[in-house]
Amino acid sequence: FGGFGAVAGGLVGKRVQKKRVDSLIIQVTLNSFDCPCVIIPLITKPTKTNSKDYQYAVQEAYKMMSALDVITHNKY
Repeated sequence: FGGFGAVAGGLVGKRVQKKRVDSLIIQVTLNSFDCPCVIIPLITKPTKTNSKDYQYAVQEAYKMMSALDVITHNKY
């Protein structure tokens, strides 16, 4: 398309991509046939990744995962 393609591309404008997540969960596998896993929902609706709600949920997920890691590695 040559120069015309560059001009047409410039006229279209820049696309802004909004980053969001639809859900964030932690799935914990248990040692039980009656209840083999527990699902902990942290985000249940579309949330922008730069929002305070998202940042808080991610911090809580890391804390929960760290606590579960400590529990699993400290068996007596």
